[in-house]
Amino acid sequence: MSIPVKCLTLSLAALAAACGGDAGGGAFDSPQKVSVVVNYRAVAPALPSLAFSDSAIGFCDSPGSTRNCVRLAEHVLFTSTGAALAWKATASQPWIVIQPASGTTDTDVRVSVDLTRLPSGHGTSVSGSLTVSSGGAGNSPQTIPVKLQFYSTPPPQ
Repeated sequence: MSIPVKCLTLSLAALAAACGGDAGGGAFDSPQKVSVVVNYRAVAPALPSLAFSDSAIGFCDSPGSTRNCVRLAEHVLFTSTGAALAWKATASQPWIVIQPASGTTDTDVRVSVDLTRLPSGHGTSVSGSLTVSSGGAGNSPQTIPVKLQFYSTPPPQ
């Protein structure tokens, strides 16, 4: 990255005085040309970052139970710090559904569970994740864990 320098002023008189020398014109070989090398390290501006309203997503289902735990969808806000970012989300498991699967921040994304795509013999829970990528984000990719918990008995009192 190149950052143009608008103006650079060097005062040899001030430099000589600061070093205890004479900057006057009394020298017989004055003025002299002096080469000056300035090393400048530009710091690139920080890239925008992806941010989310949830750091983890949890669902629950209680098939064949009277338990009041059927949460199979959640809205997650995909945002960014700084500029708007184009993003794409992918699920690690086929039962995790993302709508929409791509967009530009800020976007309200619906993450849900497709019970017909669960693995057989899944036990009491299944886990997966969302991976969100953005070419313009300094913190890409980001992973959001997703868990679906199954309950077959009433909750403890």
